[in-house]
Amino acid sequence: MLKYYWLRKLILIINIIFIGGLSFSNVSNNVPVTGNDLPSVQAEEISSTVPPFWSFIKSVADGELELKGLYIPSVLALEVVQQPKSQPTFVSADPNKATQFELASTYGTIGLLAHNFAGGAGFAEVVIGDKVDLVFGDGRIQQYRVSSILRFQAIDPANTRTSFLDLATQLKATAEDLFMKVYSGKPHLTLQTCISKGSISSWGRLFIIAEPISDEMK
Repeated sequence: MLKYYWLRKLILIINIIFIGGLSFSNVSNNVPVTGNDLPSVQAEEISSTVPPFWSFIKSVADGELELKGLYIPSVLALEVVQQPKSQPTFVSADPNKATQFELASTYGTIGLLAHNFAGGAGFAEVVIGDKVDLVFGDGRIQQYRVSSILRFQAIDPANTRTSFLDLATQLKATAEDLFMKVYSGKPHLTLQTCISKGSISSWGRLFIIAEPISDEMK
């Protein structure tokens, strides 16, 4: 029953969150805020320089056990922050940060969210086969390999219960089906941001799926 409760809440979150220009909403009344509610981020504020891996580890390691960093060689380096308690739709607007999706952990998955105008801008540069390093506060490193990249159009971006169209197969999916597709199953990493088109910054959703790299494969 607990998982079912959270799954129903996720159906709202995956649509309300609008990882792009549209943003947060009151979960109880399903009315998304579509105005200029997020601070604008100038392009020059987003760092285009990826630091050396050792330097990045040093910058995020703080002795804690939580996930603290997302690193993709030559692509991006983002600090990872946690969602505040009771704020399941929170996504940092900081251009150098990604936000860990707490609900994804309910299904044994690590989900990282970032706005496409901020930290998620670099997600579009990721390709299948890229290695992804997750850095924890105590210095531990978990390595993943990008196995698939999924792109979906939101049929009605302003509707919190919209369905989605798989841009590769042209098959439709409900918000619940989409969530289960990208956040359930064997333990893996999912990066999520929005796809913009024209003046609609939340036109679609981009999901990057990465599988754990075994010791033999490293």
